[in-house]
Amino acid sequence: MRHPENHSENPAPRAEVALSGRDGLLAAVPAILGFHPAESLTVVCLTGPNRRVGPVIRADLQVRTDPTGAAHITVPALSALADIVARHADEVALILYTDHPHPVGAAAIAARLRQVRPVLDTITVPNTAQPLPDALIAANAGYGRAVLADRAELTRSVQHRPTPSPPPLTLRCWPRWQRWLGGTR
Repeated sequence: MRHPENHSENPAPRAEVALSGRDGLLAAVPAILGFHPAESLTVVCLTGPNRRVGPVIRADLQVRTDPTGAAHITVPALSALADIVARHADEVALILYTDHPHPVGAAAIAARLRQVRPVLDTITVPNTAQPLPDALIAANAGYGRAVLADRAELTRSVQHRPTPSPPPLTLRCWPRWQRWLGGTR
């Protein structure tokens, strides 16, 4: 007997792409999210001895610039992120997507998450989209997915677009349909 959570006798195959190091991690995030993040904290949950990627969580950064020009960042949902990390990761990698080169507060974010799991690395990268490795592009294409430029493009891609309605069947056509269906003239 099949378990209720199994919806198919033939589950879809999973594409496994081996990536390593910072560059591999930075390439994987947009492919997993479906868009290139900007002004975001991305938490990559890693599990097991091979550091398999688990949940990838993205949260908006709140950036405030002080009178000296320093950018102070916070993440409003940091406690919720810490709870998810505690349940789904053996360790995490943090990626800050921001155009502020040395944001104040990054260490505090890492320290909060370090309370629940080891933080393997904290990387700060600019908001500019980076090219993806061919293996990731191919894996995404195999599943009919693409990496979009930003979150706004992702939002537009899933918005409802009304289609024009077909013209209504007029009474003038009804007698022909009746004859065709074997009805009376």
